[in-house]
Amino acid sequence: MSKKKKLFHKKEHELIDTKKKFTAGSVYTTLVIIAVLCFVAGYFISGGSPGTDMYAVGDGKAKTGVNLIGSGDAPLATGESVTSAENHMYYIISTGCSSCEGLKASATEIAGKLGIGVTVIEYTQQMSIPGYVLIYNNKLTINGINSKYSFEQTVCDLTANKDVCDMAAKDKPAEAEAPPAPTVPKSDKPKVEVFIMSYCPYGLQMEKAVVPVMETLGDKADIEIKWVNYLMHGEKERDENTRQYCIQKEQNDKFTDYFRCFAPKGDWEGCLDEVGIDKAKLDACIEATNTEFNVMEDFANPEGNYPRYRVQDADNTNYGVRGSPTTVINGVVASVSRSQQAVLDAVCNAFNNPPEECKTKLSTTAEAASLGPVGSGGTASNASC
Repeated sequence: MSKKKKLFHKKEHELIDTKKKFTAGSVYTTLVIIAVLCFVAGYFISGGSPGTDMYAVGDGKAKTGVNLIGSGDAPLATGESVTSAENHMYYIISTGCSSCEGLKASATEIAGKLGIGVTVIEYTQQMSIPGYVLIYNNKLTINGINSKYSFEQTVCDLTANKDVCDMAAKDKPAEAEAPPAPTVPKSDKPKVEVFIMSYCPYGLQMEKAVVPVMETLGDKADIEIKWVNYLMHGEKERDENTRQYCIQKEQNDKFTDYFRCFAPKGDWEGCLDEVGIDKAKLDACIEATNTEFNVMEDFANPEGNYPRYRVQDADNTNYGVRGSPTTVINGVVASVSRSQQAVLDAVCNAFNNPPEECKTKLSTTAEAASLGPVGSGGTASNASC
C-alpha cells in the first residue's frame, strides 16, 4: 500500500491492513483505500469529531468519495467503481486510541448481526477515537465512534437492522431526569424555524418531515428552513445551503418542489431544470449571499474544527443552536419527532385557533436519515450533526 501514500497532498500517511492482504489493482483495494482515506481526511478536517457521511453505491452520477485534505485534484471514487463491492465493515484503529481495542469487539458483534464480515485497518497517525467504513445495501457510510451505544445506534439508524437496534436499546445509557421542556407559546400564525445542514443525515431527515407540513399549511404558518452556522460536510454542503437559502428567499413557490426533487439523490443540477428555477436570478442571489456573509473566505480559512457559515449567524446565536436539526417554534427551541405528522402536530399546537388544515393526516413514520425520497420511511432517531 506504500504507493498509495501520495494520494495525500501536503502530508504522507500510511495505512496498514492488519487482517487481510489485497491483490494489487483489485476493486476491493481501490474501495478500501479510497473509503479509508475519505474517513481520515474528514477526521483530520473535523479535528477528530465524528460525523456521518453516506454515499450511494452504483449511481453513475453520484460521487462516493470526497476531496482529500482540501486538495482540488485529489481522486474521487465514482459509483461505477464500487458497484461490485460486497457488504462489509472496515474498522479503523490507531495507536494511542484508548477506546479502539475495546470497541473492536463491538464492531465484530455488529457486523455479525448484519451478516457481514469485518476487517481491522490500522492508521499509523494517532486518532482519539476509532472509526469505520460500512458498505451495506448499496450505501457506503463513513463515521467516527464515540461510544459502544452511539456505534450501535448509528448503525441501527443507517440499516434498520432489528438485531442491531435491539443491541442499541439494551445499551442505551440511563437518562438523567431532564428539566421540563419550555412551553411553546401560541400565536395566530406560528413562526417555525428549522436549523439544519443540507448534507447532515439527520438534518435531511427533519427537512423531509417539514416540507409536507409547509405544503399542507401554506401561508397559515410561517415555516422556514434555516442553516446552522458552521459546515461539517464540505464544499457540497456550503453550496447546497446557499442554493436552498436563495431558492426559499427569492423563488419560494418552487422551494418544496425543488427539495422533493433534490432529496432522493442530491441531483441539484437536474432539479433546477426540472422545477424551472430561474438560474440567472439564483446565481445573482448566490453571489450576493457569498459576498454579504463572507461564505467563500470563511470556508477557505476555517476557524477551529469547522468552517463558519454565517448566513443566519444571529439567529443561531439568539436561540443557542448547537446542531442539525434544531427546531424553534414561536421563539422557543422545541423537541419534535421526525415524522410528518409529529411536525404538523407541533406546529398546530402553537396556533391560538388551529386552521382546518390541522386535521390533515400525514405519515406517522419517521423519515429516513440522509438522502432518499420524502415519505420513504426510516428509523426514529434523535441524533444530530
